[in-house]
Amino acid sequence: MTLIHQPFEQLSVKTLYDIMNIRLTVFVEEQHIMYVDTDYKDHDAEHWMIYEEDKLVSYARVFKPGIIYENYYSIGRVATHKNARRRGYATTLLKSIQKHFQAPIKISAQFYLKDYYQSLGFYPVSEPYIEEGIKHISMIYKPEE
Repeated sequence: MTLIHQPFEQLSVKTLYDIMNIRLTVFVEEQHIMYVDTDYKDHDAEHWMIYEEDKLVSYARVFKPGIIYENYYSIGRVATHKNARRRGYATTLLKSIQKHFQAPIKISAQFYLKDYYQSLGFYPVSEPYIEEGIKHISMIYKPEE
């Protein structure tokens, strides 16, 4: 397992292709979310990836405060390849992000994953709402001080 994180400018063409492929596979094909993934926010994100051998198996993008939320880092587009789930990749990725930044993080989580994110130290701060046709909830993580 190899964990990599890079700003957009350092992504190779192959890595960018891998990222777009995992997001398309998970969000469009599996979850049937019909949205424009190329939202031009990737340029402002740090991209976190876990590779197993030469295959991208888990991914997330991270934004610094002031880009998505004023006073919080933000994690989005968390995706793990279907064949790599239940092996701890997403947990490793998210815990690595939390440890790296050691700062408050706010997410818009798919509601069915609320308990999972709570197990990682996030807590709900909103009522459920619909985003891209899927029930979501805002959650915040604050590192122990």
